[in-house]
Amino acid sequence: MGRASRQKQKHPPEPTPAERLRRRAGEIFPGEKTLVVSTPEGLPKMSDVLIEFAQPLLAEARTESEYRGAFALASVAWNLALMPFLKRLKRLGELVKRADRAAADIALDLIRRKHELFADDKRWVLDFEISSRRGGWGHINVLWTIDPEELDDELLERFLKSN
Repeated sequence: MGRASRQKQKHPPEPTPAERLRRRAGEIFPGEKTLVVSTPEGLPKMSDVLIEFAQPLLAEARTESEYRGAFALASVAWNLALMPFLKRLKRLGELVKRADRAAADIALDLIRRKHELFADDKRWVLDFEISSRRGGWGHINVLWTIDPEELDDELLERFLKSN
């Protein structure tokens, strides 16, 4: 066995961001069967949608921490926008208590943005993974789900065909 082979045995390759998200899907839904599938044909990739949605925050991000924070707040706001109005108000109140009023105001702006630009997209953001790359923040992978109530026959068929 050559030196390179011994090195690979000692240090297995790092899992890809997509593999880490698949693993976390199992952690988010412990004891449940989880199926991680690619985005069906005809549906935009959630990573592209989240980048476009978070653009007002990303434009201000200067550090990796700010970049990650922008995606985190955008993900929270995206999911809040999908909630019924009274539940959304309750969650915004919790956000004010945990973070601050400024974060809640930004979330409100993003919720309006979601309703204006992405009203028909009912996917829920569960998690995301950003891979760092030289010269930039890299690529984002998004773990998402859809409310079973929203899973119509057409969308189910597209999932089955693409995976």
